Amino acid sequence: MINADNYYSKAHSLDFSSLPPALQKGYEFVDKVTMKGESWAAYHDSPTIQKVINGYFEKLSEHLTEAKEKKPATPGGGEEISKSKQDVKEEVKHERKQKKYIHKETKIHMPTEKKEEEDVDLVERIPEELRLMKRYVNLNGKKKTHEELLRFINSLQKAILERRIRKESPYAKQVKYMQEALLKAYNGMKGRSIEIEVNPKTIREFKKEIEGEKIFPSIQLIKRYVNLHGKVGIKEKAKKLYEQMNKAVKKKKIHKNDKYAVKLNEIWLSLKAFLEDKNKKTLPVNSTELNGLLGFLQKTVKKLYDTDEKKLKAIRKKGNIITFKKPFYPKGTANEGRTQILITGIRKEKSGAIKLEGQGYDSNWYKSVNELSDAIDWEWMESVHTIGGLGDCNCGLNGVDETPQNGNKIMSSIDFADMKFDSIGFTGKWRDLMGDPAPGFTAMVFGKPKMGKSYLCVEFAGYLARSHGKALYVAREEGLDATLQIKLNDKNVKHPDLFVSDFLPDDLSGYDFIFLDSVNKLGLSSSDLDVLRKKNPGKSFVFIFQTTKDGNFRGKNEFQHDVDAVIEVAEKGKAIQSGRYNQGGEMRIFE
Repeated sequence: MINADNYYSKAHSLDFSSLPPALQKGYEFVDKVTMKGESWAAYHDSPTIQKVINGYFEKLSEHLTEAKEKKPATPGGGEEISKSKQDVKEEVKHERKQKKYIHKETKIHMPTEKKEEEDVDLVERIPEELRLMKRYVNLNGKKKTHEELLRFINSLQKAILERRIRKESPYAKQVKYMQEALLKAYNGMKGRSIEIEVNPKTIREFKKEIEGEKIFPSIQLIKRYVNLHGKVGIKEKAKKLYEQMNKAVKKKKIHKNDKYAVKLNEIWLSLKAFLEDKNKKTLPVNSTELNGLLGFLQKTVKKLYDTDEKKLKAIRKKGNIITFKKPFYPKGTANEGRTQILITGIRKEKSGAIKLEGQGYDSNWYKSVNELSDAIDWEWMESVHTIGGLGDCNCGLNGVDETPQNGNKIMSSIDFADMKFDSIGFTGKWRDLMGDPAPGFTAMVFGKPKMGKSYLCVEFAGYLARSHGKALYVAREEGLDATLQIKLNDKNVKHPDLFVSDFLPDDLSGYDFIFLDSVNKLGLSSSDLDVLRKKNPGKSFVFIFQTTKDGNFRGKNEFQHDVDAVIEVAEKGKAIQSGRYNQGGEMRIFE
C-alpha cells in the first residue's frame, strides 16, 4: 500500500504518463502541496489535504494492483512463443522503416487514421455520470465498509447538488439506479463490511455506455503540457512527455487528422526547443497560448475564478483550500514553507490590511484584498478543478459563506432574543448534568484518583457515540488494558462509532467527540489544547485531569477559563457541573 512514507521512493519508478488523468492530477497535487517531497507539513497539519492525498494513494495502489493482475499470462505452447518473437522482429523492422515520421525539426509527422473498429466517440472530457458508473461497476466482488459506501453515496449526491448531473442527463436512469442500490446496500449492512454484488446485466449495460466514449489521446498529452507551465525543475518531465508524444505517433495512437493535431505539433516544437536549450528552466508558454490551450480544454466547463467577484467569494468561504504562488512561513512551523491554507476565517483591519485564518496556521498579512488576490495562484487552482482534477478535492467553491468579521456588532435585543442557535440535542441525565451544548463544545473533568472520572467519561463517550456521532476515547492514563475493558463492559457502551486509543492521533477528522484521559499524562499545556481546538474546528473535546490529594493541579484556573463546561468529581461517584449551558447540574456516576 502506497503511503506518505514510501510514496516518492515508489513514484520514482512509475511512468505517470500512462496513468489515468485523475491519477496524473493527483501526482501534480502532491508535488504542489509537498513542494516535491521537501515538506509534508501541510499534509500533516490539514486533515482535509490529508484526506484528499490519502484518497489518491488508495486509488493509485488499487490501479497498480489491477494493472498487475491484468498482465497477460505467457502462452504455454512453443508455437505461440515462437510466433510472438517473430512478431517482435517484424515490429522492430517496421519501426526502422518508419523513422521518416519524426525526421524533420519543424513537424511531427502523424500517420493517417485507420478506420475505427469500434463505435467509440472521442471526447475532451468523460461525463461525470460515466465516471460514477465506472466506479459502481468496479465495486463488484469487493468488500466495502460503512464509510466507503457512504463516501460513494456522498459523491453521487454532491454531483447532483452541484448540478454536474442534471435531471435531463441521458444517464438519469442509471444514476437513479445506482443511488437506490447503494442506499439499499448501506441500510441493509449488518456487520462492519459487505461484499458488493452487481447484477451481471447491469455490468454489461453500464460497460457498453462507459466504453462508448474515450478521451482524445491528444488531449491527455496537451493536459500534461499545460500542467508543466510556470514550473521549474521540469526538464525530466518535459523529456518524458516529448518521448511519449513520439511513441504515440509511432504506435499510431495519434493521427494527422486528429482534432487537435495542429496544436499538438506546436507543443512538440515547444518541447523540442525547451529540451535543446540547456539555459531554459521553464517552458516558454506565453499567456495567449496558455489561454488558448485552457480555452479548448475547458470549453464545456464553467470557469471558477475568471472574475474578481468569484475570487472574492472563494476566499470568503470556510473550508476552501487556497493555493499561493510562493511559499509563506507561518509562526510556529519551524520555518517550513506552506503554499496552501484551509480557510477557517478572514481577519481584516480598519486600514484595509487582510489575512486568511487557516486550520493550524494563518497566511501572511496583505495591505489590501487586491494584494492578497494577486498572491493567490488562481491559474493553478483553475486547472486543478477544470482539467479533470481531483473529484473529492475541497478546493474551490464548496465552503460556507463567511463574511470578514471585525468582532464588533450592535443589534436589537428583540432580534437577538429571537435568534436560534444550534445545539447537539442532549437528553436524559446528560441534559440534566450539562444542559444542551452547541457542536464544538469543550469540557474539563477533574478530581482525585479513584473517584470515578474515567467511568463517567467512558459512559459519556458511549452516549455520544450512540446518539450524536463518532467518539474517540484516548486512554493515555491506563492504556488499552483490562481496566478500560472492564469500564466499557460495566457501562455497556460498546458501539461501532466508539473508538479507543492509547495515543493521540494526528488526524482527528474522522471523529466528532474526542476524550483525552488524561491531559496530565499526555503532557499538554493550555496553549497546546488551544492549538488542538483551532486545528479541529467543529470538534467537541472533553479534557480529563488528575489532581493531587488536595484537589489541585498546575494551571487549573487557566484551563477552567478556556472551556465551556467544568465537571468536578469531588467525592466518590458524584459529578457536579458548572458552565455556560447548565449551572449546578449533578449526576451519580455508579447508579
